[in-house]
Amino acid sequence: MSTEKFFIVCFNGKNYASWEFQFRMYVKGKELWGYVDGSSTAPTDPKELSSWEGRDAKIASWLLSSVEPHMVNNHRGFTTVKQMWDYLRRIYYQDNSARNDYTGLVHSTIPKDVLAALQAVHSESQRNQFLMKLRHEFESARVGLINRTPVPSLDVCLGELLREEHRLALQLGIAQDVSGTEMVNMAYAAHDNGRYKSPP
Repeated sequence: MSTEKFFIVCFNGKNYASWEFQFRMYVKGKELWGYVDGSSTAPTDPKELSSWEGRDAKIASWLLSSVEPHMVNNHRGFTTVKQMWDYLRRIYYQDNSARNDYTGLVHSTIPKDVLAALQAVHSESQRNQFLMKLRHEFESARVGLINRTPVPSLDVCLGELLREEHRLALQLGIAQDVSGTEMVNMAYAAHDNGRYKSPP
């Protein structure tokens, strides 16, 4: 049986949100999410139960293969993938209910047209704060982005800055290769000068 790596994000206890999203999308793509959320319950018919348990065990093996090895033993006491999922959610899920309640309250009291304007101002403020906190090597890229009309969104700025970072890394790598080659050439030249002195 060939083993295939399905999950890029391996859960390590600190990356629950990204791991949970990846695992949920994978299992939903296989049309087996009911086993995880509990909507697909174990049937009473023995033949159907055997098939159900097989699918549940398959999903549990996916879950166990997507967590770091030291976390696998934490799930030995559970008999279904739903129990494993609920355990991980209970331990690692960070609920921002207070923030969500506040956001819901603010959104419910502000008219929709005003809310759209506030969201635009908030997005612009986020973009500007991001651009102002860049390191000095990105100064020329930052100035170029800010001087555009209109100033691009945060996503566009981030994409361009990632390309600039890649360009700078390549430039640094090339410069290091060149300086390394020059050092080797100087070493050979010094070596040759000492060994092959022409007679007087």
